[in-house]
Amino acid sequence: MLFSYQLLQSCIKEKLPRPQELENVLTMRLFEVDSLKKLGKDWIFDVSVLPNRSDCMSHYGLAREITTINSLTLKKPATISIKKRAGDLPLDIRIKEKHLVPRYTAVVISGIQIKPSPAWLKNSLESLGINAINNVVDVTNFVMTELGQPLHAFDYDTIEGSYMNVRSSKQGEKIDVLDGQTISLPNGVIVIEDKTGVMDLAGIKGGKRTGITPHTKNIILQGAVFDQKIIYTTTKKLAYGTEASTIYRHGVDPENSWKALERACVLLQETGAGGRVGTAIDQYKPTPLQKISLDLSYVSRLLGIAVSQKEAESILYRLGFKITSRKGSLSLIVPSWRQDVLQQEDVIEEIGRIMGYEKIPSVPAVATLKSPHRNPRVFWSSVARRHLVEQGFTELVSYSFIGTGDVERMALTKQEAENLVEIEKPLSEDHRYLRSSIFDNMGKILATREGEGREFFEIGNIFWRSKKRSIEEGVYLGILLKDFAKAKGIIDALARRLGITEVTYSEHKEQSFGERTSLWQKGKTAEITLKDGTLIGLVGEISSHARMSWKISYPVVGISLNSEELAKAATEKILYQKPSRYPPVFRDIALFVPQHTAVSEVMDALRKAGEELVVDIELFDMYEGKNIDKGKKSLAFHIRYQSRTKTLKGEEVDAIHEKIAQIIEKNPLWNARR
Repeated sequence: MLFSYQLLQSCIKEKLPRPQELENVLTMRLFEVDSLKKLGKDWIFDVSVLPNRSDCMSHYGLAREITTINSLTLKKPATISIKKRAGDLPLDIRIKEKHLVPRYTAVVISGIQIKPSPAWLKNSLESLGINAINNVVDVTNFVMTELGQPLHAFDYDTIEGSYMNVRSSKQGEKIDVLDGQTISLPNGVIVIEDKTGVMDLAGIKGGKRTGITPHTKNIILQGAVFDQKIIYTTTKKLAYGTEASTIYRHGVDPENSWKALERACVLLQETGAGGRVGTAIDQYKPTPLQKISLDLSYVSRLLGIAVSQKEAESILYRLGFKITSRKGSLSLIVPSWRQDVLQQEDVIEEIGRIMGYEKIPSVPAVATLKSPHRNPRVFWSSVARRHLVEQGFTELVSYSFIGTGDVERMALTKQEAENLVEIEKPLSEDHRYLRSSIFDNMGKILATREGEGREFFEIGNIFWRSKKRSIEEGVYLGILLKDFAKAKGIIDALARRLGITEVTYSEHKEQSFGERTSLWQKGKTAEITLKDGTLIGLVGEISSHARMSWKISYPVVGISLNSEELAKAATEKILYQKPSRYPPVFRDIALFVPQHTAVSEVMDALRKAGEELVVDIELFDMYEGKNIDKGKKSLAFHIRYQSRTKTLKGEEVDAIHEKIAQIIEKNPLWNARR
């Protein structure tokens, strides 16, 4: 915002510091000065006034801060006293919605002479980037820059019925404004109408029909305070604003509007407009000023420097605060123009600012640092993340949201759709629901990377509704790849990295796991469990419905692991076993089993039959079809035999191998499950 050095000087009795010194004072104690330029005999400051400091959006307001910082004396501008009264030219002001206009002030002035403004007024406005128009309009603009109260002048004789009604606009109403534009209004904009219709876009721009012209003889000078939130939203909706709307939307001191009218009346006389003040209107219901109790000991503790009561009171007095009590703490009344001061800490900030933050010594922080409590899930997720990256996987980080279109394409079951968690106020239709599977966004990303041969994983939150309709949340590790045969090796290697000694695989029974059933291809999905039977995940082929929703044409294998359960089972304790000094002996075995038999069941039976000499079993072939009895399948395994105490002889291994074959053939479990 632009400020004139000469106008600032006119608001202060003593001599101001030189412009360069004043620039430094403002930057160190108030606001940053973006630039300082010489303009003729004047200097122009471009000051970055903070949005919460609307009291400084005028020369008088900024001068008030300068006098506080430099212990100078503020000089009030010349005014004339105006009393609320009725005059010869009547004016009927109607405001039904009082919240639109916290204070409405206006005076009717008759016998006005419209002339060009004197040179000093033109130069002052133009130095601040405001075009001079005529003496009446220029006075309203000058008062706005001087006191921070926007004013507007209406041609009294163009207002039908001497009637002005302040109200909210209706959708589609239109107004021709002073700059020649025709604006179509939405609902809720503050407007002023007379008997013939809308004539003013309140707080933003005056209407062309009631504007000041060279033929104007009588005027209404308005000094209203309009609701700052409505002005703000209006400028955003219309993409249209002015200097006045900028000040209004940051907040205007209601105690200042009458003073601004009194100041304008003096300037009208000085600029040759003349005129006689008649009807004067002030519709205002004052609200109590903010009261704050200030603990003086807290001032010193918060600022980190000793502040005496005398010094604190001096600063607060200069800032305009009233002190009503000094019993134990200071009872303060905040000045009307400081709408940003709401609590004790705001007051302390003001004291520190005026004293000068540079006076507060730099002291190293002294504190006892403790190692944070380790979150097992976060720690083991990090271990898993590093392991997978080392194995060549690419990590994804996606949103936890899915859209309406995603849900429609997923072909969810009725129950799955009901279990989705919907956002109450979504940012868009693409973020309406929380994902109920870790794969929801991973699949879409995988589709965009087709042909790159990448394999992905993600660790993130998923959400669903329980049977009791409460919202559940879990952290899951999801892995997507193309090679089904590789999946088991990935899981086993990850388990070993986490210190999990054994995981087993069994038929997917669709029991609760926090992953949607419709994601998985029936008959090609297995449950992953720990040694104690705890279900920790699923591995299998992603269903064709899910792949179609992601627009993926090739088979995809998914691994979903519960990070919480992994963290519970993981351990840093690793048991090392000395390797056997004796060579292993390998044998193969093939057998027929019912189709419903799980491979893990057969492997468990082989281990049990071979006792401690069977150290490893690997499935290398599975076949079902031609030349196989209906309802049967063929399984072939590599078995590694090894002793820790001796070298095994061929005949000894053959005997054990034959024993295993006999035990397997007589196993009643598979026949019983036909």
